[in-house]
Amino acid sequence: RKLQLEDGSQLQLNTNTSVDVRLEAGQRLIRLLDGEIMLTSSKGLHLQTAQGLLRSASARLNVRQLRNRTQVAVFAGRVELTANSGAALSIGANQQLAFTDQHWDTPRALDANSGAWTDGMLVATQMRLADFLDELGRYRRGQLNCDPHVADLLISGSYPLDDSERILELLEISLPVKVQRFTRYWVTVQARA
Repeated sequence: RKLQLEDGSQLQLNTNTSVDVRLEAGQRLIRLLDGEIMLTSSKGLHLQTAQGLLRSASARLNVRQLRNRTQVAVFAGRVELTANSGAALSIGANQQLAFTDQHWDTPRALDANSGAWTDGMLVATQMRLADFLDELGRYRRGQLNCDPHVADLLISGSYPLDDSERILELLEISLPVKVQRFTRYWVTVQARA
């Protein structure tokens, strides 16, 4: 879902995302409660996650709230991060990292999957099959399971999110797996017999 905020900022919400937006005189605060957003702002912003506060005068960034950490990818501008512990760090354009209440990863270059969802794509580079299926499951109805025997198989490629059934068919072609459909909404990827 795409939103144009009153101050001209653009906010795009991924699946299962909830935010609280407060654009009041003197304060512009967006709280990411759950999920993932792409935010483009040319004015000062404050973005609160469960693990800390992000501040920028102008930026384009992707932020994902996970259970115990936040992932941040900065496409343009500079973002000041303050973790809940009080430790601070500056993240520049074309950098990404994950952080918790207490610490953060070393900033690294953006990867191909950063923000790809905004273009309707899922990009995998040597991604574990179990992690790939978790991501794919965000974009389809029902339960998508991965048998532990094939969970560590690696997958790479770019996949359009508008046809998850086709992606499952491609898995059977490219990996030694079988897609078991118990119902339309209950699917398990398992080892091919």
